[in-house]
Amino acid sequence: MLLVLVIFNYALVKVISVIQEDSYLSKKYENIGAIFLEASGRGYLIDASIKTITNFNIFDWCFGKGNLYLIENQHHLYLGDPKSAEVDPLDLIGQFGLFFSIPILLFPIKRLIASIRSFIKWHNVLDYWCIIAFLCFIGHAFYGGHAYTSPLVLSYLAVFIYVLDNRNVNKYI
Repeated sequence: MLLVLVIFNYALVKVISVIQEDSYLSKKYENIGAIFLEASGRGYLIDASIKTITNFNIFDWCFGKGNLYLIENQHHLYLGDPKSAEVDPLDLIGQFGLFFSIPILLFPIKRLIASIRSFIKWHNVLDYWCIIAFLCFIGHAFYGGHAYTSPLVLSYLAVFIYVLDNRNVNKYI
């Protein structure tokens, strides 16, 4: 199993390096990413959110400005429907500031690292699926949004983490 992970990692690094070194391929993948972002209809929301956050003062960076301020400001910048950016790090930092957002954003990353370590040590199936689940959760938070801010997703995540914390590790040896 470890050999499969090493081969997969090596192949992934090679593919990424080929894309980065070839200007034609990198431009094509950039265009594909832009098409997906444009198709999602959130490009203007992300731009508005970034413009909103860059105008924050030090107090706003630390403690945020709240959801209503972000939605109204993004609406005035791009005259679209009043919505949040739907990118969880931008939404959380804008709403709650860095003091409250960083611990929230880092918790699943910490659990992902713990699952990777446990998988390397014990090679159990639960840790394998935990790695995939946390990667999907974190990826969705950055691309799709509404992962950290969804009550339904967070309730599933809480149960998932509870099961991880209360499992009997000796059972998997």
